[in-house]
Amino acid sequence: MKAKKSQKKRSLVVSHLEGINRNVLEKFQDIVSDYVKGHEGVYALFRKSRLYYVGLASNLRSRVKQHLKDKHAESWDRFSVYLTRGESHLKEMESLLIRVSKPPGNRQKAKFVRSEDLKRRFRRDVQRRQKQELDSIMGTDAKTAPRTQKTIGNSLIDIYAAGIRSIRAKHKGQVFTARITRAGEIIFRKQKYKSPSGAGQAVMGHSCDGWTFWNYRTSDGRWVRLTELRHK
Repeated sequence: MKAKKSQKKRSLVVSHLEGINRNVLEKFQDIVSDYVKGHEGVYALFRKSRLYYVGLASNLRSRVKQHLKDKHAESWDRFSVYLTRGESHLKEMESLLIRVSKPPGNRQKAKFVRSEDLKRRFRRDVQRRQKQELDSIMGTDAKTAPRTQKTIGNSLIDIYAAGIRSIRAKHKGQVFTARITRAGEIIFRKQKYKSPSGAGQAVMGHSCDGWTFWNYRTSDGRWVRLTELRHK
């Protein structure tokens, strides 16, 4: 019987030092500097146990010294630092902490590199659910046949006017997304295309029927072929 190989999960935070008094930090700054030398990570400044500021640094040693003298110097009395493995997600981790905790010392709005804001979709899905509940209460859901979407037209301008902004397609196990502009163009990887077929060719590497290649999201959350807009 073969022994199973042990799988150790790689931790994001490799070491941390929390709640260090400012006076102690100043007195033993050299020790702390040795701990953080050559490391990247996230640090936090506190004032009377309340979070005041969150930051990140690829050189934590210089940042520790900086905050003992800069404009934040008199606004904090305790310090915590978290050393991380690599810095690929460091910026987003800082943004996440700032957005959740909203420290008063962080004035700049924290942004994610690439994250979908689900609020609009959530609003749409809630409205759909509320309509279903109302139909059920009024007894119209069983009597009324599902509505089919009206034909929109053959142009991307018509599709944009109908409220469809994004499309997607699957190819060789990958999902590709693009967006439709008011001018009737498709933007895919920062390039503009005049037709779904042109954007589809950019994905597949050869000509294709873009109307059957790309899909759009319906009001009930399903992804269907773009050509369905023309054939109904």
